[in-house]
Amino acid sequence: MWDSFKSLRLSIIVTRLFIAAIILLIFFLPYLAKIYLDAREISHGLLYNFIMPFYACIIPAGIALFCLDRLLARIKKDEVFVQSNIQAIRIISWCCFAISLITGGAAYFYPPYIFVTMIMFFCGVIVRVIKNVFTKAVFIKNENDYTI
Repeated sequence: MWDSFKSLRLSIIVTRLFIAAIILLIFFLPYLAKIYLDAREISHGLLYNFIMPFYACIIPAGIALFCLDRLLARIKKDEVFVQSNIQAIRIISWCCFAISLITGGAAYFYPPYIFVTMIMFFCGVIVRVIKNVFTKAVFIKNENDYTI
């Protein structure tokens, strides 16, 4: 039967797979971009404009995935409503906004990036709301800890 422990374990595995995928993407991105541009019959002159936003997004995406991995590790140790989790969620939200900003600028050169911009901005807002919920939960937990 599926339970919260298995779900948490799956989340950790998927997060680490994404970290591995980003590392691989660093090395194989130019090759994959050329294949994509050839399939769409787009000039290779746009290769630089096409892949540079990806490389710029790797930094905030890597930071977000690292924070997510640490967050999941703390949750696995039953450290849920703690200040370090709030900090991790805050960093993840700012990484989403950074990716949104990068792809928003890149949409000038490659208009489909606007979809990534909107999705990442929306994800940043959702993660920010979750951060606010966690902040309130930590406050309530701390209040209850001091109550006799």
